Amino acid sequence: MFNNLFKKESGSGFTLIELLVVMAIIAVLVSIIIYAISAARLQSRNSQRRGNANSIRSALESYYSNKKTYPAYSNQSFKQIADDLKGQGYLNSQDTTAFTDPSGEESRQCFYSNGTAKYKMYIIAEPSTSVNCSADFNIPGSVEDMSQI
Repeated sequence: MFNNLFKKESGSGFTLIELLVVMAIIAVLVSIIIYAISAARLQSRNSQRRGNANSIRSALESYYSNKKTYPAYSNQSFKQIADDLKGQGYLNSQDTTAFTDPSGEESRQCFYSNGTAKYKMYIIAEPSTSVNCSADFNIPGSVEDMSQI
């Protein structure tokens, strides 16, 4: 009975073993492609977070050069800050919806200012699972400080 699985008669199709091997190879290739795509998406989301932080930082520096103080924000999302800075003429972006977090986790983009000459802005890049913004000037470990870049 099992001898027929491994025998190949002339003129017949593929054996079951040959089909299983091909299916296994295809499954491995598909899993590699899925992993590569998810890693690229992760890097893309982190790059968008960095870009958002850089745009907001530039607008904040313009604000500071005019008013000699930073606006007082406490744990507001980047989109709320972008809306405010755009309304005051410091941010040139046409559409501030681009400042929402790409994964929908607004707690990955953190900003704190007490309205003086100091602020902290940082992003919690993926794949970190720590997604809590600290409402003070203490930056938690394993985050990217975007304040002084």
